[in-house]
Amino acid sequence: MISKDKFLYNYTVVYSRFLLTNDFDVVRDDLIFLAKNGELHALSKYLFFENPDNLDENLVKIAKNIEKKEKKTPEEWEVVASLHSKDIIPCFREQTLCTASQMEDFFTDAISRYDYIRDEFDHKRCNGECLNQSIDKIYNIYKNLLATDYIKAIKNAQAGYYKNFINTNNAIDGYSFIELTNKPFADVNYMSEQDFKDNIFKKRFSRKDIFKGLLALNKKAQREGVNSVISAFCYNNSLLCQQKKKDLGYFGLQDIAKQDLITVETSNLSLV
Repeated sequence: MISKDKFLYNYTVVYSRFLLTNDFDVVRDDLIFLAKNGELHALSKYLFFENPDNLDENLVKIAKNIEKKEKKTPEEWEVVASLHSKDIIPCFREQTLCTASQMEDFFTDAISRYDYIRDEFDHKRCNGECLNQSIDKIYNIYKNLLATDYIKAIKNAQAGYYKNFINTNNAIDGYSFIELTNKPFADVNYMSEQDFKDNIFKKRFSRKDIFKGLLALNKKAQREGVNSVISAFCYNNSLLCQQKKKDLGYFGLQDIAKQDLITVETSNLSLV
């Protein structure tokens, strides 16, 4: 493995520990170390989960410099998204403020609420007005979200990860697309039909297709013994986005979280 792969390996182990414990204190120092050595997935997660008052100034500076770049990789776009996830914006139809990531939570909640109301409407247990109000709420929140720097960056990250996975069949790209696209109980892809046309995607893969691809890549890596921990992380983490397979995903992550971190010579990347 080259050093970059070793840092990615360590990230998968560290982030698995966070997903199992939901305790940021357990992984903070490791994420900071990885982020300062150029591991962009770690940087993104650190910026997203850290208390805004405790953010490492050097890592914030790295993220802001990444934001200034004209062309960005999907990993860099995800860093920019995390940088803006705590931006304060007016809360939809409320006399208060919220963060951009909270607004996204309101959006996925509204989608879940619509699914429930739609079922009630289909069974004639509510009227069309209730259904229309639910649709209007989704549309208005969505319109407000698209105007935020947070969602603009997520949209670009989604497009980049999706395109990379189709072109290279790299597990980390497929998993990253699913993680950004699937919010609990709602499949949220901010790419429009026009976005697909603009990017000239030869084939539109469903999330189910990508799940199958990650399963195949994981089985192949296990047979060949190449980056099997990374591919297992990608596959099992993607299972967390499937309501019926979440327990299986958590079970798979337990083995990854138990792995020792690989000792690597720090790259001391000058990203600031």
